[in-house]
Amino acid sequence: MLSTVLVGVGDAIILLIFVLLGGMEHGMAISPGYVLSTAWPFLLSWFVVGTAMGVFRPAVLHQPRQALKTVSITWLVAGILGLAIRGLLEQVVPSVPFILVTLGFNYVLLTGWRVILAFVCSR
Repeated sequence: MLSTVLVGVGDAIILLIFVLLGGMEHGMAISPGYVLSTAWPFLLSWFVVGTAMGVFRPAVLHQPRQALKTVSITWLVAGILGLAIRGLLEQVVPSVPFILVTLGFNYVLLTGWRVILAFVCSR
């Protein structure tokens, strides 16, 4: 049986990869502090919304179609919440390109990893 903790670690790694790549793309000085301060609104929103929406349920972890559906909807809600938290903390409305890249990039990575995982686990 697949461990929910391991899945959560995988999800966190995906979100941290986004922060790392974004920081490198924008020439930021990458440090643990930078990564954590940038990622925590998205990590918090993902795990709170994900738990509430059932993204860690066995059906989502073992059924590719269910994974695609649930992770997609969950990321849309969690991603928007994460952007809102980040915007409030920085006292700025995120730009439309940042919103689109954040939602799109993490959607592809989170759903891709979760669907592949569910496919492997369903075998």
